[in-house]
Amino acid sequence: MNPQVAKAFRELYLGHRSGVLLSEADHVKRSVIFKTGAIVSARSSRPEDRLGEVMVRAGRITPQHLTDAALFIKSGRKLGETLVEFRIVSQEEVDQCVRMQLLNIACSLVIDPPQRLAFSALSEVDSVVQTPVSVADVLMESARRTSDVGAFLSSIKGETRRVGFSTDPRLRSQDVSLSPEEAFVLSRIDGTEAPAGILSVSPLSEEQTARVLWGLVEAGVIEFTGECPRQVETPRVEPEAEPEPVRARPATSPIEPEVDRVFEEYQRLDHWQVLGLDRDATLDQVKHAFNEKALRFHPDRHRQIESSIFQEKLSFVFNRVSEAFQTLSKRVEASRYEKLAEKEAQYEKQRSDWHKPAAPVQSDRPKPPEEKREPKTQDPKLVKTLFVRAKRAYDNKDYWACIQLCRQAVEISNDQAEHFHLLGLALSQNPKWRVDAEQNLKIATRLDPWKPEYFIALGELYKREGLQSRADRMFEQARAIDPTNVLLDDGLSS
Repeated sequence: MNPQVAKAFRELYLGHRSGVLLSEADHVKRSVIFKTGAIVSARSSRPEDRLGEVMVRAGRITPQHLTDAALFIKSGRKLGETLVEFRIVSQEEVDQCVRMQLLNIACSLVIDPPQRLAFSALSEVDSVVQTPVSVADVLMESARRTSDVGAFLSSIKGETRRVGFSTDPRLRSQDVSLSPEEAFVLSRIDGTEAPAGILSVSPLSEEQTARVLWGLVEAGVIEFTGECPRQVETPRVEPEAEPEPVRARPATSPIEPEVDRVFEEYQRLDHWQVLGLDRDATLDQVKHAFNEKALRFHPDRHRQIESSIFQEKLSFVFNRVSEAFQTLSKRVEASRYEKLAEKEAQYEKQRSDWHKPAAPVQSDRPKPPEEKREPKTQDPKLVKTLFVRAKRAYDNKDYWACIQLCRQAVEISNDQAEHFHLLGLALSQNPKWRVDAEQNLKIATRLDPWKPEYFIALGELYKREGLQSRADRMFEQARAIDPTNVLLDDGLSS
């Protein structure tokens, strides 16, 4: 166990910090995500740390189930959701495996000596577990898994100080999972005995007992002391203050339900529909429609409404109106957009086929390994050719061709983050497809969470739509991965 990393875990717990702790060791990147001092998520660049591999090793699914479920990635479904939907495993089993995955990654981060260790604070953190994992549990499990405990065992055999509980109530009251034998070792700690005395009465071997003590020491639950810890006085409970009178919220403004409605509508409308125009509208009609909409939905007219949710929806609505005007009022931009809009019917038909289940998975429980089928044949050269052509089409602003080529590449190989990233960028050029664009950009961040460019692209999509708080979260994620990224210095998040 690495003392530097263990100390970082303790300090993040004590400081109730939220953010991501990044580690690089032997070309492996790992991150553990904290929310107010507890561990709620983790990532690793090692393929064997992926949830599917964890579930296969745990015997919850077969390799073939994993192959079948992977076919649904292109539809934006997560592995766990797919397995539950097809009754391969229960949601409870998925949650157990996610915790197992999180614990494995966190322990590896603690055990492997890091070449780089950095913490980046985040204002908001997403959790992948219903109940956070405690720092004490991670450090305790790390002590169990560390290969060599000899140095620590030798040091405590000669230790003359007594072992007692931490004087910091936040440390000694941490949740930590112990076996009955480990709990017996903990019960012998009362500030009166040196480690040698505890080793002599433990039902575990000396090495196992040393691991228990090591984990508890690193977690801060116990500590070496020359005197018994003084009795902690029960804090005096102050009488509760009189609650402040609840101020009545002003009556809902007529603009609020209207903004709620158009916020939902505008995500499915093209530029002409947003402005309430026919496709053969003149430039003067475009300007007139924009002025009317802008007068109605300009954020400066509704600053008195304090709701952050309302303000973000209003920002989205105004941005869509402005984007429609900016596009339709310029001949070249309008012509390019019109060509893309002409493909909407074709796209909807393709989208319907795209989201159909690729292969039924009907077994209620995992199939035995002998029922495995051969995976679909892939052609790496063809995939690479399609992607190169897709990039060229995107650079030439032929977004429809880029979409078609990216989809062909994903059909052949659906585990390449760069394919989903480029597909999302191309789809984002049509506002009616931005929900799908968001989905594909999110898939890219899940497949390769170590590329800040993918989070920046998602942030830029949100920013373009006026969803600034969502954009800021993505830019924060990008900074956490690489604080030196030049794209973030170009004012993307300003």
